[in-house]
Amino acid sequence: MIDKTRIHKALGDVISGTDIFLVDITVSAANRIKILIDRPDGLGINDCVNISKAVETALDRDVQDFELEVSSPGAESVFKVPGQYLKQIGRDVEIRLLDQSVVKGTLLDYQPDSLTIRPDLKGKKKNQNMPDTLSVPISSISQVKGVISFTFK
Repeated sequence: MIDKTRIHKALGDVISGTDIFLVDITVSAANRIKILIDRPDGLGINDCVNISKAVETALDRDVQDFELEVSSPGAESVFKVPGQYLKQIGRDVEIRLLDQSVVKGTLLDYQPDSLTIRPDLKGKKKNQNMPDTLSVPISSISQVKGVISFTFK
């Protein structure tokens, strides 16, 4: 199996000094490498191509064959790194808490120990005392992901 350390080094060389951030690297037993990257203003195909070339150059197919996929995480994938939270500020998120309850709203702020959101009040009763903003401790969160919403006029 291919060593992730070599992949990390190759990535570090190509993304250092840029606003691209690493989300995840997985390497299967069959040497299928999947690299998820992103950037605050969105990722372009050239970003993926450049990173793919850098990783391919760092690895030797004559020693070990591998399959390589470089992409951004899906729009509704679970957040894994701070850059994903920061990218979503001002956008809708879904927070699943450890007790399995779900809170939806607009992400207003990310701190390493908490998220601040403006709760989505759709479907809530008017007399319900819902605060304008809600601080959610990271320690109480199971997962967070972006929410895609479409507005029809």
